[in-house]
Amino acid sequence: MAKNRLKKKKKKKNVNPNKADRDLIRDAGGYDWGWPSVRMVSANPELIRRLRDAGFHGCGYGLLSENGPPFLALVGDNLAGMKSVLALMREWVDVVGPNAVKVEILLDGPGYVLTVSQQHSLLRWRLDGLNTSDHPLVVTMSITKRLDTRHPFLERLADYSRRPIAPLLLTVAGPPPNAKSRFGALDTTGFQPEMEGSIMLPGIDVYAKPEDRPRDSMVKLESEIPSPSERRWPPEQSVDAASVSRERERRLMATFPKTMHVLRHRNSTFSVLDQLRSRGCANWQVEQAICNLRLREHIPSNQTGNKRLVILEQIRMEMIEHASMPFDASAFSLDDILHQISLDTAYVLRRVDSQQSLPNDLDARNARLRELGYV
Repeated sequence: MAKNRLKKKKKKKNVNPNKADRDLIRDAGGYDWGWPSVRMVSANPELIRRLRDAGFHGCGYGLLSENGPPFLALVGDNLAGMKSVLALMREWVDVVGPNAVKVEILLDGPGYVLTVSQQHSLLRWRLDGLNTSDHPLVVTMSITKRLDTRHPFLERLADYSRRPIAPLLLTVAGPPPNAKSRFGALDTTGFQPEMEGSIMLPGIDVYAKPEDRPRDSMVKLESEIPSPSERRWPPEQSVDAASVSRERERRLMATFPKTMHVLRHRNSTFSVLDQLRSRGCANWQVEQAICNLRLREHIPSNQTGNKRLVILEQIRMEMIEHASMPFDASAFSLDDILHQISLDTAYVLRRVDSQQSLPNDLDARNARLRELGYV
């Protein structure tokens, strides 16, 4: 009789989405808004997938009428698939406007290079919201196609693209009925572009020479595309007292416009600032501490312990203060503000002076910050 073998199930670890990491616990709510943080938003590669599935292989162009405007049609083997591509780009346009789609052409010898991508600043807004306090890394996706020949119409399109107002209709199409092979530059004779759902772009970028491209251009020559082994992440941001101060000012003004205005322009707050300056604190330390204390007002009262720290971190990344939000600087005691300044100062010292032991009291922490040039 065969033995029954009982398989022991591995006990799964409970993953707590509210679990705070070590740095978050150690900082205990302290934070300096000038310290560089690395965040990233990434585009979905769905456009590339749909173009490939639809057999995208070229483009057609022409004039909608004798006097224009011009149109550009992305051509693929599968018209239904190309319509799906157009529908996806239409979704982006409906959210952030016609600039969401960026079409670039670089003339190259007898042919040209065509790139379709998303405008990176609008992509950031769509993925990260209208958040002016953060500058996340934006990973965008583009598809590039090199065509070996080009129609003379492209030369005229290049001249047209330099006009102050140069709208262009972006659409899709299937291959011409009489097309016998894949080729790049298609004459408008013999094929019908799909006008339903087409997108009127405010312009198109056509570059006669590589040096005409702006720095953020996505269209590349084949020789300019780095191999996988050559691709690198952007260099780390340099950190010094001046850059931290600039970033702190920018982010606090963007995230807490009302609080910062009240602290700097209302007589009722000046006495608070004077008392804390007499304790050896700089104005920016007081402003930042009060802003950090303001964040705590948005944490639900039933959240305790490390969960509060996780929620605080989330609020810090997402909140933008509205002008209608009430603010009274006298709501915070001097002891509360001094305690927050001590936490914020410790946050910086742990990062710029990590080899030294952290002083216990605020006076010693501020003295060390002055030695390092941060106060």
